[in-house]
Amino acid sequence: MKFSQKSEADYLTCDPLSGGDYGGMGYIAHVNVKGLIELAEQDDDAKDNIAHCGMNDWSLRTCVEDHRETPPALIVAEGGYSSITAYVHPDWEEGVEFIEALEQYPVFDDEALSEREMELQDEAWESYVRSDLMDHVLDSIEDDDRAADVEEYLEANDPFLIEKFQGACEVHNIYPDHETDGGIHYRDLELIGETIAEDALAETDRSPEGASSRAVRDGLILPLGLEVTS
Repeated sequence: MKFSQKSEADYLTCDPLSGGDYGGMGYIAHVNVKGLIELAEQDDDAKDNIAHCGMNDWSLRTCVEDHRETPPALIVAEGGYSSITAYVHPDWEEGVEFIEALEQYPVFDDEALSEREMELQDEAWESYVRSDLMDHVLDSIEDDDRAADVEEYLEANDPFLIEKFQGACEVHNIYPDHETDGGIHYRDLELIGETIAEDALAETDRSPEGASSRAVRDGLILPLGLEVTS
């Protein structure tokens, strides 16, 4: 296919193909643009016709002018603060259909979006959620010695902390709020911390009663009043 010569004004785009940290559709746009690039790379007519430029009108115009002889099927403009916009040549039918689909529903691939949101949650955990959560857990324990025991235990047992965090979120019906800039926010981290503190205190209880309670929980001994019958 030979793409006809077009000015930058003739290229097509839509809101779900534009976004960044401080505007547009943020990480959703990145997921959509990635899907569009993959579509172009699988298309024999478009795979060698992908161009990149800066995130401003001058860069876009220059890109179009520089490719007058062979107009790109897809132009991807990128700039600061993760800003991105994709432009589709109207002769690229698959790209036009992609845009039409986004105008009906703004997400190209729900599974890809879900994967990206999970990545963002993992990034948020490492960035601030874990440290903030630990602060709330320890702040809810009045005894300094017990707080020190819990801190030592949790620092050495990240799987326990993650499991209890996820469980407390479910119990209290607290789920991450995804901002379009990719930020993740959890409501009531203090409440989650208090819930985890209770479990961590029981887990680190060195008293005979604490050891017995854990043994019953783990099925190592029977609760008082129960007998083994054959």
